Amino acid sequence: MNMIRKVLVFFLLLASLLITIQAASAAVVINEFMANPAGTGTDPEREWIELYNNGTTTVDLNGFKISDGEATFTFGTLNTLLFPGMFLVLVNNKTEFDAAHSLPVTVAAIEYGATPNFELANTGDDISLNDSTGVLVDSVAYASTTDGKTIGREVDGTGSPVPLARVTPGKSNVL
Repeated sequence: MNMIRKVLVFFLLLASLLITIQAASAAVVINEFMANPAGTGTDPEREWIELYNNGTTTVDLNGFKISDGEATFTFGTLNTLLFPGMFLVLVNNKTEFDAAHSLPVTVAAIEYGATPNFELANTGDDISLNDSTGVLVDSVAYASTTDGKTIGREVDGTGSPVPLARVTPGKSNVL
């Protein structure tokens, strides 16, 4: 009887842990993105996507996947902890990004540019973020974009994506 009780307690603790991990991953959102950098034509090397943790627990993004519907980038183990209230910026080309933007020292940039065909369409696209088990964490669908403008959440981590007044990678959004 004592062994059955121990096994039952173990499975209850395991279920509680899995629910906690699921809730933590749901706190990460696609907060802002640049699909149509300023300039002529399409320039996917200057595109970027900002993630934000609006939860109360740290989320390990190792194994998470972000997709544009045609290609998928999988997070490795480098810079994958996203603390509560923190931003992470995914950039197509870090050199191009750094030439146009500066991030606060507390914000990491991870380059996804080696992923073939990962490009945000200027005329509309879907971006989805899945956790390491494949569960959808967040997604954003957008229509055509304005040259040099970003789309982001009205309030960091919540609300519907809207065109933003200022481009703010790694910082709070500005309507």
